[in-house]
Amino acid sequence: MKHMKQNYSYNEFGYSYRFKKLIFYLSTFSLKEILVLLWGRKKNKAKYLILKPKQLAHPVKIRNIDNDVGVFAYVLWKKFHLPPKGYELSSDGIILDLGVNIGLSVAHYKTIYPENPIIGYEMDASNFEIAKHNTRHYKNVQLFNKAVWIKNIKVSYNKDSRFDSFSIDNEVTHKNVAFAQGLTIRDIISQHSIDNIEFLKMDIEGAEKAIFNEHNKDWLKIVKSFNIEFHLDKDENLNDYIKIFEGYKFKVWQNNQRSSCLTGIKLGINEKA
Repeated sequence: MKHMKQNYSYNEFGYSYRFKKLIFYLSTFSLKEILVLLWGRKKNKAKYLILKPKQLAHPVKIRNIDNDVGVFAYVLWKKFHLPPKGYELSSDGIILDLGVNIGLSVAHYKTIYPENPIIGYEMDASNFEIAKHNTRHYKNVQLFNKAVWIKNIKVSYNKDSRFDSFSIDNEVTHKNVAFAQGLTIRDIISQHSIDNIEFLKMDIEGAEKAIFNEHNKDWLKIVKSFNIEFHLDKDENLNDYIKIFEGYKFKVWQNNQRSSCLTGIKLGINEKA
């Protein structure tokens, strides 16, 4: 399965963007951490960096590479992973995070929603190991190194992609190919005896298209809210997917800052005023 990843470069928006980015760093990290992140990483020979963002309850570990630094901006600045604005999660509702990357989204959820149980899946083994480290201090978190797919089969993916665009591919066409065991959302629900998903976050690098093109999507009946990123080809749009969610009685809209993301709330669920 091949797709064109939309390019969301964090370096191309001019001086205004750079100023906002600097403000983000100042509000997130210590001065020492800022100096390392902005100017000292290339001189730093360490494989990993330990950082304590002010928005998280505990320190986190990242690889000393641009990709992992980019995840900070994605999660703690842009906050694309958060539940719909104005929607209050019940304190015992399950957060299902499909595509946890290095665990920053899970750590952020746990800082904001400490009582909510979280179940997360990440297909890349190296990301998964860091995610386990970054979430080890939080209670009621379960992470699994598996790929969310339409069948319970082993899948391949291209590790040469950037941090937010590992892509599942049915054909092994890349030199730096990796494999992960796949499983379906229905099996995830069954294995964990889930009867209610308070919030579903999905960023699974193109696999979502196959999942939502499946005939049976009745698992959406137990989802209360979601934030899903779609990885579309240039000639595709989100209209068909919006219709799918509306058919399952969701109020759906595109993210104003990231047009590839769809956000939804089940109709009839109260929103915070």
